[in-house]
Amino acid sequence: MNVLIFSMESFSCAQDFAVTPNYAVFFDIQITANLWWILRGRPPMGADAAKVARLGIIPRYAEDERDMRWIEAPGLNVLHCVNAWEEDDDDAAAITMVVSNAAVVENTVERRQLSEKALDFAVINPAYAAKENRDPDNLTAAEDDGYLVTYVHDDNAQESMFLVMDAKSSTLDIVAAVKLPQRVPGAFHCLFLSELELRMASS
Repeated sequence: MNVLIFSMESFSCAQDFAVTPNYAVFFDIQITANLWWILRGRPPMGADAAKVARLGIIPRYAEDERDMRWIEAPGLNVLHCVNAWEEDDDDAAAITMVVSNAAVVENTVERRQLSEKALDFAVINPAYAAKENRDPDNLTAAEDDGYLVTYVHDDNAQESMFLVMDAKSSTLDIVAAVKLPQRVPGAFHCLFLSELELRMASS
């Protein structure tokens, strides 16, 4: 798909979009850039309180934007989408996203907050992109059977650590902590690695 989207009337700082087998979903968020703001003495990037965030849904193989539909989603300022898939295959009545659900037929958005804490921009195995991925691959294993790994940095001690946490623990108990020889810069993005890829990286 290589379609010019003229119905986005202002710059949107969203860094990602969602893709399902039949649709692409774009985020037109309040976080924007405006060069006129510089003349008023404010930074060129920021939140435009007057703008209403929207989701733009367009058929994946559209040749132009005639079939683009915009659904208003006030306050939905999404930078990244973990995954998206369609439900009700007959008419793609809903697109479920790990940020928001969009009812395509009714032009409505249903939202449910996953966490009260700020979260890193998570990723999944790309082999499951555009597919429903709530079910564990091992049906006898617990839903939360796994580990969460991340980097943390202590500004006061000037130390970076690699942490491995138990996903079953409600407090994310640390099962391993490795002090790193140098700082890992703070970043927002994650990467999915399979066990094979981890082994290849360590060899």
